[in-house]
Amino acid sequence: MQEVREMRRRNGAYYWELYHDSANPAHFVETFMDESWIEHLRQHERVSVADREIQRRAKQYLIAGYEVKSKHWLADRES
Repeated sequence: MQEVREMRRRNGAYYWELYHDSANPAHFVETFMDESWIEHLRQHERVSVADREIQRRAKQYLIAGYEVKSKHWLADRES
């Protein structure tokens, strides 16, 4: 996951953390923050071959039957 962290930072994330679920030893949550939603969408468009390989290597540790689930949380700039 260190490579994933470096990839996220290189692609513009200003915050990254990996959390381990104490109630479920097999569950980890990766969080990262980008400057904006538009910037995040741009990152999806410009994924490099090297980035895909980093993601592939990280996914090889998934337990059979599990999959990566993504959620997007957007800051409320008006509050």
